[in-house]
Amino acid sequence: MFRWTQSITAKVLGIGMRALIKLIPLLYGLIGAEQYALLIGSVVLVTVIGLLMYLTRRIDWYAQTTPPPIPDTP
Repeated sequence: MFRWTQSITAKVLGIGMRALIKLIPLLYGLIGAEQYALLIGSVVLVTVIGLLMYLTRRIDWYAQTTPPPIPDTP
């Protein structure tokens, strides 16, 4: 059990590090283009939020458990 959670944690950290490594060139370019930094940052932020909304559109965030069956009415 410990190895399984350790493996999952390592995978999550690995994915996070890869995302951070891909983000660094974007941030460097954003700093270099100081005239357009606000525009570029806003476009990137809207794109990321839109992508998250698209990827999580089918998740039922309020589902605690499986809903009880609806009783048949005569």
